[in-house]
Amino acid sequence: MGSNKRLHDADSPATMFLFDRARTGRLPFHKGSRIEPELVWRFELPSFPPTGAESSPVFDKDMNSYFGAHDGCFYSLNRTGTLRWMFKTRDKIYSSPALFDEKVVVCSGDGHCFCFGLDGSLLWTYDVAGYFKNSGRNLHKRISLAYTKSVAKDHVRGKPWKTRCWSSACISENGIVYITAYGLGLHAIDIESGNPIWRYDLGSPRNHLSGVALNEQGDIFVASQRRYLHSVSAKGERRWRIEVTPGYDTWGNPSIDCEEGTVYFPISRQEIDGYVVATDYSGTVKWKARIKGGVRGSVAVSRNNFVLVGGLDGRLYFLEKHSGNVIRAPKYSDAERGLWTTPSIDPSNNIFLTVKETRTSGSLYCIDESGETIWKYNTGKTLSTPVIDAEAKIYLGSWTGEFLCVQS
Repeated sequence: MGSNKRLHDADSPATMFLFDRARTGRLPFHKGSRIEPELVWRFELPSFPPTGAESSPVFDKDMNSYFGAHDGCFYSLNRTGTLRWMFKTRDKIYSSPALFDEKVVVCSGDGHCFCFGLDGSLLWTYDVAGYFKNSGRNLHKRISLAYTKSVAKDHVRGKPWKTRCWSSACISENGIVYITAYGLGLHAIDIESGNPIWRYDLGSPRNHLSGVALNEQGDIFVASQRRYLHSVSAKGERRWRIEVTPGYDTWGNPSIDCEEGTVYFPISRQEIDGYVVATDYSGTVKWKARIKGGVRGSVAVSRNNFVLVGGLDGRLYFLEKHSGNVIRAPKYSDAERGLWTTPSIDPSNNIFLTVKETRTSGSLYCIDESGETIWKYNTGKTLSTPVIDAEAKIYLGSWTGEFLCVQS
């Protein structure tokens, strides 16, 4: 089954964002038996003032880690937390990397996709956000740009949204890099050469933030920033497009339950409310579940009867897979945008969740499938999805300017 195959090595805890092409959030390894986690090592990012490592790490077969940070740097550490190499891009990195065939791909917030060898050698770059460059007298592009600028805003901060690439690359089993970005939308890139294979227009507004998920047949599922949910073939041809509630943006990545044949799309209306829209592979909507306060993360798919999504209202929503009914919604934060990220789930359905508690503080929670807290570990404000290795060590970045490894 293509979407669930390990991409690099059976011992790697993660080779892409949310652990597989279906973006399930399913960890391959279990948590440890400690009552409380213990710090193994911390790596301090060489930036001042301290910046956060928002992207979730990936690992090669030697347990070297790779991740990006808001200082604009892409880092590789060895298994003991020592810097191997770093590369400075021209903007913050929100994107999580993807690793395939001794290559690692990551996108910078300025809209450039980078491919590195595992030794840090730069193999190629590709501008995924060049749609509006040299628009000149193209009236269609000028109108589209004006509309995009009018809606691409952080309504809480009152600032324009200038990031050109927010999403994380998804790499097919034959080495095609799928990435979305500001501008045209969806790009398919050959990982060997860095050359585009095809492009797919996701329409206006063109500040596309949501990424790509692949099912076991290699079909692509992706959302426009507003209005439409899409499925695209591996040849770049539209399979279907469905319209959703007007005025709702898509920030989180689609996720797929391959056992159920269900695709979960999170959509959000500012900080007011949001939905998880569940469709089948043909584009028929199965159900819609309302999420109070809106959604920024993606849906994590348990191995049991529920899926998980964090609400900006600080609640973690357990939704029944077949109906979308809320099973429970325990509250973990009263902070503004309390749950921003996507939880990860181990094979025993233990849940790992980063929680924002104040503007600068936060914790890593380990929760059982009934929503009860097993333990809580102070990390500072954290926005990366936790990753666990075969030794039950947990890896995540903190906005204290550190990348952490803790033993669970």
